[in-house]
Amino acid sequence: MNKQSETQRNQFGIGNDKSQVFKYNNPEFPAYITHNSVGDNFRFSITDHWHDDIEFMLVVKGSMRYSVEGEIVRLMEGEAIMVNSRKLHVCLSDNGAAVETICVIMHPMLLATSKYVDETFIEPVIKNESFTYLILNPTRLWQYDVIEDIKKIHDVKDKKGGELLIIKYFFDIWNRIYNNVSLKEPDNTRNNHHLAILKDMISFIHEHYKEKISLVDICEAGGVGKTMGTNIFNMYVNKTPGEFLKDYRIQKSIYLLQETDMTITEICYETGFAGASYFAETFKKQMGINPLSFRKEKASHRAITHYDFL
Repeated sequence: MNKQSETQRNQFGIGNDKSQVFKYNNPEFPAYITHNSVGDNFRFSITDHWHDDIEFMLVVKGSMRYSVEGEIVRLMEGEAIMVNSRKLHVCLSDNGAAVETICVIMHPMLLATSKYVDETFIEPVIKNESFTYLILNPTRLWQYDVIEDIKKIHDVKDKKGGELLIIKYFFDIWNRIYNNVSLKEPDNTRNNHHLAILKDMISFIHEHYKEKISLVDICEAGGVGKTMGTNIFNMYVNKTPGEFLKDYRIQKSIYLLQETDMTITEICYETGFAGASYFAETFKKQMGINPLSFRKEKASHRAITHYDFL
């Protein structure tokens, strides 16, 4: 089995607050930049998550969908999306369509040159609860310029002094966003409360997915009953808690299939499935192929996570 570098194999971890914490391209520079292609009918298993970083996805070819705090949007070729800091999100296949993307994910600290800059230009954007995402369309001039800057960031990432140019382009992007996006005051505190509950439930799944956990356990982690917990998951993730748990376990199993020599049975129990037959059945339903065949056919690919598609 082909082995990948640690940065390739596991692009993000879990922070103290259960948000995603990146293993950046350069651990000393908080930016993750990559270019990926996914073929027709290529299935993948990913789950909603959040992180401090600002996320940009540019669709170079094809199309895809994005879910941001329960709202699903479609990105066509040439379009991009910006997802604000700490917003629950995930990318989705557009009915199995092939897609080629450029991903640029950068921490806001790259912009914080002074307390004044941070308080005046950065925090009003990243801490605005109403600003969850922004669709960037090349037919609008300032948005076209942002898309071009995303491309430039990707083009310079491996050049000598590229980090300086990345910061420059990030400032250019931020200036355009700050001056063109109308930031509204949050108007739905109930939604904010529901999202906090959802993050607590997701965090519980992240911590305990290897164990036998029930719907009651998941909902109790959010301090709500089964009906409320299920409704919140459906509202913001478009899945039930049980479906989310199953998908997360499959996501973890994919990594183990590609990056370890564990047996299928060992992986089954390591990821919380009750038995090898049920694991194989669930995996095939999700991925269109059984675990053993997947290991053989996908050995040359990186582990399939959200950030393989950004």
